[in-house]
Order: sequence, then structure tokens, then C-alpha cells
Amino acid sequence: MANQSGPSLSMLELLLPELLEIILAATGLDDLHAFIRASPTLYRVFCQTKASIILKVCANDLGPAIRDAIILASVGYAREDEAVAAWKDRLLSRKDRWLKGVSTDEALTGIVVTINRTVQYFVDFYTRSRFTRFEKRLGGQPKDACTGTLSATERENLSQAFVRRQAIVNMYRLSLDTRPAQAGSELAVIDHILALFEPWEKEQIAQVDSFVYDLCIALQACEKTYEEGVPRMQIWQRQYGEYYPQLPALRRKMTQAAAADAELMNRILASRPFRGSDSMTWVGKTAWKFLRDSHWQPNPSTSPLPPSGPPVPCNLTSQSPVEPPWGWLDAVGHTGNRWGDELYVKLPLFANRHAWILNSLKREDFDRWRWAGFVFWDRSRVKILNRGLLDHVTTSTGWLANLYE
Repeated sequence: MANQSGPSLSMLELLLPELLEIILAATGLDDLHAFIRASPTLYRVFCQTKASIILKVCANDLGPAIRDAIILASVGYAREDEAVAAWKDRLLSRKDRWLKGVSTDEALTGIVVTINRTVQYFVDFYTRSRFTRFEKRLGGQPKDACTGTLSATERENLSQAFVRRQAIVNMYRLSLDTRPAQAGSELAVIDHILALFEPWEKEQIAQVDSFVYDLCIALQACEKTYEEGVPRMQIWQRQYGEYYPQLPALRRKMTQAAAADAELMNRILASRPFRGSDSMTWVGKTAWKFLRDSHWQPNPSTSPLPPSGPPVPCNLTSQSPVEPPWGWLDAVGHTGNRWGDELYVKLPLFANRHAWILNSLKREDFDRWRWAGFVFWDRSRVKILNRGLLDHVTTSTGWLANLYE
């Protein structure tokens, strides 16, 4: 075996440095680390263009979310209006220009690496929590809906939502620190940021934020070690202050706690936020009112999208690049700017008793739809989940926009 692997690496090392750089940039972070440890030649090539290679490797994992990760890594280095303008420019850029003009500063590159590792950790945990529930609900069949393997598109959808959620929270908290004298000005900043995204993208961001909130609650409830004489609420408030806003801090906390307690993750997955009842759980718990739903924005429910389409092109690499994710299109259709809890159309007070019963049943389906993350999955998985999770929904596209028809 040694005789076979030695010559293959030597043959690789004979290639031109430009080709070796392309090969290194096409790997993942773990493979890159293995390559440069195994070969002095590859290590020298890596050192010559270190930042460029690392950014390209992170882009392999994050996909379109690399644009948001660059903005997140730069938060605090530019004024808010400049940061929002830079974010918009990146969202509108073509794929071959996603990394155009990015600083090769090692500190910024290191932040992007941390963002990537953190995001992949939470993408995997989100997937595990949902797929575990799908398997129990569907009895493990069909296996395609319960598998732990994500498509590239599904991973990119989730990665993008986690990165954007962190960038928005960081910008909001920064605005609180830098503009204390201007009441409400921090919400104006958020309004400008959210204007960059489509309703389905805001829904994705809101869903992962609620997931992080649930995760903090479950972590606090499932840890076996408690501080003597310290009320549990005080522990939760500190965890909220330290872990909920910052995903890297939450990841460190979870990995440290799991290392000391082998069963911790299983207890978290079995806790109420992730187990729920047969109807799963309600999505929408958050400390940030601007991530709850579209209600806080000016006239969100009466501002239809312009006939030519949304003001910012679709920012996701999906099965159809010019369309929103299929799970959104299937439920919501093309109409309106609602997202979050506002997606569920409330019954008028004078509705009859039958309508109220139907309203209660369909509300369960809506809560399942949000908790299960339909806006992240590919069409094939959504179709299976439609049949297995939604009990009172017809197969017609736009069921959520036409609840009572």
C-alpha cells in the first residue's frame, strides 16, 4: 500500500505550481490540512497564496453563503450604510466574482474559516434534529426523507441562513453600541438590511434563529452540572447573553459540554424543543422582534411584489436559480411579502364554528411546515414530507396563501 501511495503523491508534486494551487483550492478544509501536512511541495504552494486558497476552499463548503460570510467577517470595520451597500453588491455579483476584491489579510481569512466551521457544525446539528424527527414520524420510510445526507443545495440553503442570521444580529448589536442617542435608529439599520432579501430568505433566517433559541433552552435544561445556589433562570440569562447571539461561542460551549457528558446531545434531541408533541413545536421564539415576522415592517401584507419580480434577484443557488426554494413556492406561491408567523392568515372574528375547527387543524400543519424546515429542502424531499407531515393540506400549490378556499 505504501508503494502505491508514495509515487502518486510524488507524481502530484511534479505538476506546475499553478495547477497545484487549483487542486488545493478544490478541496475541503480537512483535506487541505492533510495535503499540506503530507507534502513539503504542496505546503510551499499553499504558503505562497494562502489566503486565496483558504477563501476558495471555504466557498466550496458555503456556496453562495461565502458572500454573506465575507460581510460577516467584516462587520465592525465599516460604517453601517457602507456595510449594507457592500452586502448588496456581493449579493448581486456573479459566481465568478464572489471573491472579487476580498482582502487577503490573514486575520479576516481566519474569521471566515471560523465562520465556515461553525456554520457546518450547526447545519449538521439542525439536520440531525429534523431528520431524527422525520424518521419517527414517518416510521423510517421512505428512507430518502430521513437520510442524514444533504444535497449541495440543501446545505447551501442552511449555511446561508445561519451566516445571514449572525450578520444581522451582529450589525444590530453594533448599532446599539454606536448609536445610543438616536432612539429607534437601530431598527432603521435592520430595515435596510432586511430589504436586501426576499420573503423566503427572511423566513429561512427566522427559522434558524428560532432553532438557535430552542437549542440554548435545551442546552440549559439538559446539562447535568448546575452552579450551587444559582437560580436556573440566571444561568439561562447568562447563556442567552453569551451563547444565543454568538454562534461560535455556542459551538464552543456545546463541544465542551458534550466532551464531558457523552449523552448530552441525545438528551438535547429528546428535549421538548426538539421532540415536541406529534404536532412538533411552534417556530418563532426569538429575542429579536425583527426576526419574528413581517408584522413589524411597514405594511408588509399589502405590498405585493412588483410584476417584474422581486427588487433583488434570487440569491440562492437552488434547483431553479431564478425561483425561490420549491418548498416555499409549493406552500406560498408567488404572492405577497409575508414571512414568519404572518404567513398564517388569521380568521375573521365572525367566522363560523366549522371554520374555526379547520383553522386549528391547519394551524398545526403550518407549525409543522415551519418546524420541519420545508424552505430548505429539495423538491423530492418536500414532496415526501408533504404527504407524511401535513395532515390537512391539499396538494395544490399555494395552500398557505389559500387556507380557507
